[in-house]
Amino acid sequence: MKLLLLIVAAAASCASAFVVAPTPAAVAMRSAPIAPLDVTMTSANKKAKAACRKSKSSSAAAKRFKVTSTGKLLRHYAGKAHLLRKKRPSP
Repeated sequence: MKLLLLIVAAAASCASAFVVAPTPAAVAMRSAPIAPLDVTMTSANKKAKAACRKSKSSSAAAKRFKVTSTGKLLRHYAGKAHLLRKKRPSP
């Protein structure tokens, strides 16, 4: 029991040694008023920003389809990649 009281007393005295007092600059920063940010996003600003944004193509569709020179779309058919020896050609 005495050992426990001795450890608690030692810990309390050591903990007070590590308390850091705030510097004058930190105190001055806390007391300074914070200026509000002047950020306005009206609907006109949002529309102008959206008009400048690049529209993304669907990456999934870009990987699956190819546009020919005449503007038609080509797609790959399933089952034509491998294991073609035992498959009969479809008419």
